[in-house]
Amino acid sequence: MTFLIIICNIIILFIINNYSMKLTNNFYLNEFLKSRTAKKFDFEDQFNPPTDIVNNLKKLCENILQPLSDSVDNEPIMITSGYRSPQLNSKIGGSSTSEHCYGMAADIQYYRNSKEENRIIFDYIIQLDLPFGQLIYEFGDEESPDWVHVSYNENRIRKQILKAYKENGRTKYDDITNTYKVKHILPTKKENKTEEINKTSKQYDKVLDIIKSFKDINSNSIKEVDFNELAYKIIKYW
Repeated sequence: MTFLIIICNIIILFIINNYSMKLTNNFYLNEFLKSRTAKKFDFEDQFNPPTDIVNNLKKLCENILQPLSDSVDNEPIMITSGYRSPQLNSKIGGSSTSEHCYGMAADIQYYRNSKEENRIIFDYIIQLDLPFGQLIYEFGDEESPDWVHVSYNENRIRKQILKAYKENGRTKYDDITNTYKVKHILPTKKENKTEEINKTSKQYDKVLDIIKSFKDINSNSIKEVDFNELAYKIIKYW
């Protein structure tokens, strides 16, 4: 039990220190700001985005990512790349017109039962008829992309679907908007895994008790954290 407490407190501290602003139920601002390159070169602008960028990220979550998360019963969707500040984008050689620079795009990955299942979320975005600008099947193979790029711009809802590939060391894109066929069909009846864990998992109860006791001790340092959701996320990543 002592080991469990130590691990949970480490995770809680990490989440509290890095996910202070909640954009939607399952997404936090700093998920979209993290960057090893920015941290290495002290690009402070990456971690302090202006208000318009934050607003765009919130819209991206509200219109695309949160509905997608709901469709997979709130199982964790990882943000591998979100906002890119001017300094960061220049350093990595990114396009100046990339929607990442405006907080309007994210690269995401999805794991189910410890297996990478990126094509599931790619297919679900299409079937949910979400108002994306671009949806890109990033490399990978016929079974699944290495990651999924999705963007949202309320003034430019193109619904364009692309497939990225390498040719002679250069990245190229095929437009597959009218030819792509989904593989994974969106379930008509979804199970609520959060409720299932609430009812059946003793581990969940233990984690929740630890979080609540941690809150009592550190109430001044905790803001905008849903503790039931936090306990659920810890178990999902366990």
